[in-house]
Amino acid sequence: MIDFKGQNVLVLGAGTSGVAAAKLLIKLGAKVTIFDEKSQGELSQAQEALRGSKVLWNVMGDAPLELNTFSALVTSPGVPLTHFLIKKANTLKLPVIGELELGWRNQNLAISAVTGSNGKTTVASLTDHILSKQNYRNFLGGNIGNPFCNCALELMEKKEAYQTAVLEVSSFQLETVSHFHAKGAAFLNLSFDHLDRHGDMEQYLRLKNRIFINQSPEDMAIINLDAHTLYGELKARTFGFSRKKRPDFGAYVNNSTGSELIQVVEGDRVLAEGNFKDYLMFGTHNQENLMAAVGLAMSLGVNPQAALLAAKDFSVAGHRLQLVGSYKGVSYYDDSKATNVGAVVVALENFGAKSVILIAGGRDKDMDFRPLIEPVKEKVRWLVLIGEAKEKLQGLLAGAAPMTLASGMKEAVSVASSFARPGDTVLLSPACASFDQFSSYKQRGEVFQKEVKRQNGEL
Repeated sequence: MIDFKGQNVLVLGAGTSGVAAAKLLIKLGAKVTIFDEKSQGELSQAQEALRGSKVLWNVMGDAPLELNTFSALVTSPGVPLTHFLIKKANTLKLPVIGELELGWRNQNLAISAVTGSNGKTTVASLTDHILSKQNYRNFLGGNIGNPFCNCALELMEKKEAYQTAVLEVSSFQLETVSHFHAKGAAFLNLSFDHLDRHGDMEQYLRLKNRIFINQSPEDMAIINLDAHTLYGELKARTFGFSRKKRPDFGAYVNNSTGSELIQVVEGDRVLAEGNFKDYLMFGTHNQENLMAAVGLAMSLGVNPQAALLAAKDFSVAGHRLQLVGSYKGVSYYDDSKATNVGAVVVALENFGAKSVILIAGGRDKDMDFRPLIEPVKEKVRWLVLIGEAKEKLQGLLAGAAPMTLASGMKEAVSVASSFARPGDTVLLSPACASFDQFSSYKQRGEVFQKEVKRQNGEL
């Protein structure tokens, strides 16, 4: 481990993670320089957040950067490992540390962490909800928006007395972990995503499995038994969850009585159970999310029955299969958070055959859209395609369903509504990023909801 006191440290990236890392490094006594390729105007928010701190700024082109004058480089997750400064640091054998790893090295909490292509935010938020109802003082953060360095800083400054931490962890963050260790680590699923950064699915899978690398037999690995998510062997005890089969230790959906009974089991014993129909969550994917969250809570000492009970009043955040409303017998769902193929496949599982008018498209992330062909054939009566990827989707999904290309969300909602019949569902589930036409998936969902309500006379 590095003693940063008095050391020159370069922070790469001045986003939320970079600012949090810089604040923690300053607290540790480091001399911090921040490098970013944005313009001065674009950095105003970061500079305001660090006003009064002794931070040096090196904006692209400002001044030459002598990397050999630094003791370490701390990188933000949004910066790829192919960045020229990271490559140069590796050549100089300069330690390259990710923001998540830096935060981990400066705290001693019991941690549960979750990764996967889809469902991370829901599982992390639900686990936090369960812990809070058991009166745990828990930090919720990571990729969910609150960098882990903030947790370490609050502990050092005695602003908070956290007992545990629940972290959403992305493949970008896992690229740079070395000592990071989670008492409970969950891998939910894997689908085509981020191949523009990782290159292929094998590398993506390998990175996701780094969440387990420092676990021991005293820890818990929470695994989706219905998904092919493992790369290598686990050292921790496995808590398996499944919608199809009973695990030796874990949770599953017992449909033998048609009641969607979630049961936590160990061998022949039922440790806990709850009827999914009694929960505020909707969809088979949220059955999986509930079981994973129970496993994570158990890894931190929560009784499984208490965990299931605590989860009953949890509501999933917006833009995740969110019902916008029903008009003239047609239901409208906002699933704007579905930014990859796997999320759309899961969403379609919740609706009847040929009952969906699907709005999809946006910015492609070098994804293979072919896994959509069969679900679209089965579930979708009409496709409405938008955004930069609409022609690519049109070519790949030709013959799977009739389709219309729309110029934007206003036209897409109008076209979808014109084809919808009573009993149908109009579903926004894009399978793409939002940045071609929107600032975020949230804005995309908000525009969809506004158009649905406006075109149905509510606005």
